[in-house]
Amino acid sequence: MKDAAVTSTKKPSQATMKRRIAEHAKAQTTPVATNEHDTFIEAYRPRTITAEEWRIIKPFALHAMRRMPDQTDEMVRQHLCALIKFGTWAHDRAHPLDPQTLLTESMIDGFVETVELASSTAASYRSRLRCIARAANPGDTSIVASVKVGHRSVKAPYTPAEVDRIVRVALVQPNPITGRRIAAAVGLGLGAGLDSADLRNLRLHHITDTGDDGINVDVIDRVPREVWVRRRFEHVVRRGLIGLGAKDLVVATSQTRRNLSAAVYSLAIFEGDVPYIEQGRLRTTWIADLLLSGVSLPVLMQAAGLTSARTITDVVALLPSPASDRFELRGGTS
Repeated sequence: MKDAAVTSTKKPSQATMKRRIAEHAKAQTTPVATNEHDTFIEAYRPRTITAEEWRIIKPFALHAMRRMPDQTDEMVRQHLCALIKFGTWAHDRAHPLDPQTLLTESMIDGFVETVELASSTAASYRSRLRCIARAANPGDTSIVASVKVGHRSVKAPYTPAEVDRIVRVALVQPNPITGRRIAAAVGLGLGAGLDSADLRNLRLHHITDTGDDGINVDVIDRVPREVWVRRRFEHVVRRGLIGLGAKDLVVATSQTRRNLSAAVYSLAIFEGDVPYIEQGRLRTTWIADLLLSGVSLPVLMQAAGLTSARTITDVVALLPSPASDRFELRGGTS
């Protein structure tokens, strides 16, 4: 059964959220441990959410895991990671934390499609959530056993004209603080291929500006790597670093913020025909730019933090078909 609300991105007001949290906390009591899964979950302390968030999510996790077969602690931990991410996503959108109504095929699909995750992580989360859902809701035949989500196709890169408009928007925001954050996110996306996960914990001391010799970014999250900013976007990145101290977060205001880039771009004031800004598309545009500039595959993959060429293959499929060049193919110039 399809849930029409699953793809909604509209969030309730802060006052409404506080009221719902208070009502939920008052009505919900943590189940008493009844099996080894419960014992493990009761003692578990996630590092990706606050203690208050875990207090709200934990009853959902306990109920969801109750019907699962016996597993090792590591397997329980892996399933918990998926449930916590899924539960916080649902709670942010005011969905009731009830396994029967939440652990459905449509909800799981909506979660995987709207939360920014690496393709391999998305595959693992969907697989684990479907496994939990089949155990928690054995009568729901819509939850399929097969999992084919090893890779999510990329969206088309922005056109040169769209890139120009996005850069212009990033540089002319009236609010200096918002404008700085937007410039940093846009500049590091188009110039260094950073996605939301890469930006979450990025601080000024991870970035080295050597002036004419370029800007170097030390990416510490997801896939640690060193990336040099494309020359044409250096001025955008520099605009995004103005006024920061060495330990200041560059884009984020909180290291626990989810959907970081979407939250930042939602603050932008747009004028004229400006495309919807997505950090993933900025990254895809950066990859396309490197490909069309002749950057070698090993260098590109290392800079992008890729372990396979699948994403690059998808980007190539979105590029204009090149004319055959016999001189390039033969390895000569005449």
